[in-house]
Amino acid sequence: MSSGLTCIVPLAGPDVVQPGGRIKPLSEVEGMPLVERAITSRRWWREGLVNSSGLIFVLRSDLPETAVIDRVLQTRFPGCRTVRLGGLTRGALLSAMAGSALVDRFDTPLCIDLVDILYEIDPGPVAAFLSDPGADGLVPWFRASEPSYSYLVTDDAGHVTETAEKRVISQRASAGTYFFRNAAVFLKAAAWSMTATRDGPNGGPVFVCPAYNGLIEAGGRIDAIEVHEVVPLSPAFHAPMGAG
Repeated sequence: MSSGLTCIVPLAGPDVVQPGGRIKPLSEVEGMPLVERAITSRRWWREGLVNSSGLIFVLRSDLPETAVIDRVLQTRFPGCRTVRLGGLTRGALLSAMAGSALVDRFDTPLCIDLVDILYEIDPGPVAAFLSDPGADGLVPWFRASEPSYSYLVTDDAGHVTETAEKRVISQRASAGTYFFRNAAVFLKAAAWSMTATRDGPNGGPVFVCPAYNGLIEAGGRIDAIEVHEVVPLSPAFHAPMGAG
């Protein structure tokens, strides 16, 4: 069984293997594989709110490099679990949905971490969210204005009122980590996204951040917390937008 927090890490996008065979999640960042450097830098990891058994990685079975990725993950995070997809999904949201199939408790919070941004977060906000049944979600954010990020609008109380993908609707950019009250709340948000995407049901990629709009429309509360010491990792790979 996992710890109180479950974390799904989608590693199934079109940029997992770079031109020339470089494996993005295993690329070295400060002496560690990128995926390890990101996960172990998270405050909830350092404070023991999640452990290896609470990690679910989503991989692709159609890539020969997946065997290497899996070996590294099992070595670095003993007891973690993996889901393997037979190909690309339409986006990180759907890849994360596949990972939710291995969630073993339906009454505990769920985190989806795209592990493409390093940051520091003040102590307290995540633990407060985990113990607050009134909040449906929590989004770490940082100040930015580039259209390569997801964005959120907040009210005076720090609650999210709108989210958007690749549209600069504020100066608050998502840090690529998304908390949901539990797996059922996440799937509710995902179901909304699959029917209300701007491009229609047969449109482009389906991302995680816009899914919060469904919860907001239903009267749910999504909190936001600013992070600092932000280091974006994906720009170094010139990754295409799409599945995660």
